[in-house]
Amino acid sequence: MRVAYISNSAKSDGGGVSIAMLDLAASIVKKGTDIEVHALDTSGTDIPSQGIEPQLHAISGRFPFPHSADMRKSLARDGIDLMHVHGLWSFPSLAVPKIGMTTGAPWIISPHGMLDPWALQNSRWKKQIARLLFENRHLEKASCLHALCESEAESIRSIGLTNPICTIPNGVQLPNISRTETQREIGPNLLLFLGRLHPKKGLENALRAWRSLETSRRAGWNFVIAGWDQGGHEAELKDLCDELEIVWNDQNQGTEFLDRLMSATGSESQVFFPGPFFGNEKARLLQSANAFILPSFSEGLPMAVLEAWAYELPVVLTKHCNLEIGLEYNAAISVETEPISISNGLDELFSLSDAQRSSMGKAGRDLVANHFSWDSVAKDMIGVYEWIIGGGPAPPCVVEE
Repeated sequence: MRVAYISNSAKSDGGGVSIAMLDLAASIVKKGTDIEVHALDTSGTDIPSQGIEPQLHAISGRFPFPHSADMRKSLARDGIDLMHVHGLWSFPSLAVPKIGMTTGAPWIISPHGMLDPWALQNSRWKKQIARLLFENRHLEKASCLHALCESEAESIRSIGLTNPICTIPNGVQLPNISRTETQREIGPNLLLFLGRLHPKKGLENALRAWRSLETSRRAGWNFVIAGWDQGGHEAELKDLCDELEIVWNDQNQGTEFLDRLMSATGSESQVFFPGPFFGNEKARLLQSANAFILPSFSEGLPMAVLEAWAYELPVVLTKHCNLEIGLEYNAAISVETEPISISNGLDELFSLSDAQRSSMGKAGRDLVANHFSWDSVAKDMIGVYEWIIGGGPAPPCVVEE
């Protein structure tokens, strides 16, 4: 069985979509299925390889979005049994139905939260036009749609799609963690956001919540907003800090940032913008944190939260992260997207003892181990692939309408 993974990007600018796609591909390859990854060439991939090297295709035009004749030709060749599209609203949505007509290869789509209500309202008129021109055809002709959670499955149904839906979460690898020389023990407490800097992440309201807390309530804590900028949102966040009279710092990058932060006790700066982290530096940052926050307006199933739990971090999140199970495990504090609710959630977090926060973090790691291992995710996805290609009874994760 040969499966082609197709996405607009294999870089960090693709957010959690790119990371989840490559992690899933690597997990499925380990089980003996042949996966090849195709993406547009946006100057390479900056996501550490796990043995999967994406085929990056030259961009041959940029209207109405970057597209690639090379990708279309490559995928139209014989031998691909199934196409798995990751994400919407880009060139693969236009190309895949045409390729399917040429080769007869079916396709499955993972929207990764892009059909959730907030996401559809963002740039609404552009997406309405795109649906009429190509996206409806792409979605309606898919053999199966992949939802990351029940909430996403409901969103898919709510816009009238009747395809079979498989509900399979993202997964995460459990890291080996050691705290003998971490920031948690020897420096100021660190509240971490790590991911794409985009308005849907709710960081503006998080900064307003941070500012509204009494200084005594956040004493000894630093707020680190780490990640890659999208569309100039990092500059907007810094402007908001200036407006709110929050002292911020972006002088430190990578390992240098972590080394300096360890000796930052008494520093006036409490909000940091250190840029993106990958590989060992990302692991060190997560291991150095005391808590994680994702005050998002819209998510599929956020990899960032799963990774935070894997590193035993208590998490502050909204219901839009679709991880209510974290509350059942006592691994998270739930907040609404409004600043006052986020402020109350942070106040609750900061009021906990170190032992209580540690207990929440350990519960999160147990949750990931029990429900979000890549091994079980890969098994379920392979079952869906085999069903699409070979027919027969649908696997238990599939609901047919």
